[in-house]
Amino acid sequence: DEVNRKLGRAGEHWVLGYEQQRLTDAGCADLYSKIDWVSDRLGDGAGFDILSFDAVDRPRYIEVKTTNGAQRSSFIVSRNELEFSGEVGDMFHLYRVFGFREQPKLFVLQGDIAKKLHLEAMDYRASFRKLMA
Repeated sequence: DEVNRKLGRAGEHWVLGYEQQRLTDAGCADLYSKIDWVSDRLGDGAGFDILSFDAVDRPRYIEVKTTNGAQRSSFIVSRNELEFSGEVGDMFHLYRVFGFREQPKLFVLQGDIAKKLHLEAMDYRASFRKLMA
């Protein structure tokens, strides 16, 4: 888990640099100072990692998924991320960073990820149906 957390954090940091370049190239370098690394500040749970912008008044909610593997390597999506992507629609951007150890590459999925990815349930939360004596 610790290795995955470090990889995820490194991927998010890499995406911050990418966002700085993207905004600069779009003539919106001033917006970079408004980017919020939400997962660094508040921890996981917001449904996205980074709040960036497409334009001055249009947020870009970025969820970063980083692996050292190939482009088609599987990755984990939380229920919260899945639901949030459906709520905010096209303002949600999943940044898929792969080959991170060698030379990071990126592709982006925009919108409700339930409509873009094959999702397979892996875990269940268990609770007791009634108290056991």
